[in-house]
Amino acid sequence: MQEIIKWLKPALDERIKNICDEQLEANNTALMSIIDYLRMDNVSSETIQEIEELFVMHTIKIIEITYMCGVEEMLKLKAM
Repeated sequence: MQEIIKWLKPALDERIKNICDEQLEANNTALMSIIDYLRMDNVSSETIQEIEELFVMHTIKIIEITYMCGVEEMLKLKAM
């Protein structure tokens, strides 16, 4: 199964990137709320930018993990 995933990796990476872009654009309410709260507390722009980057990186990682788990489960089911 690892060989198949290795072979599919470029296509999977592209799909994960597209999903991340779509979700971060369509569902940025949580991020905007966090940024608004930070601005109300007079947090520096640099700190807000760092927090935003961490939020985005975390979101990307979660999407990557869940997408890959789904692919692996599908491959296991097909192998049965």
